[in-house]
Amino acid sequence: MPEPEPEPTTEVLFLCSYDGCGKTFIDAGALRKHSHIHGERQYVCHYEGCGKVVILLLTFAHHVHVFVIYIQLYCHDLK
Repeated sequence: MPEPEPEPTTEVLFLCSYDGCGKTFIDAGALRKHSHIHGERQYVCHYEGCGKVVILLLTFAHHVHVFVIYIQLYCHDLK
């Protein structure tokens, strides 16, 4: 019995146009999220001794939230 022919793909791929990247994604949202790694917009943690740099605002907000909780629980002198 011959092997069945593969179905032609109907997936639309979204290609990252950043020079030298070439990654592809199956939806525009994933490409948009990925494109932030090539951008200059970065968020830097201002807490002393940290300096963590993140690209997505949501990730930065979560990082800062963790610091606020830590300070409230353990650093009573800093309130």
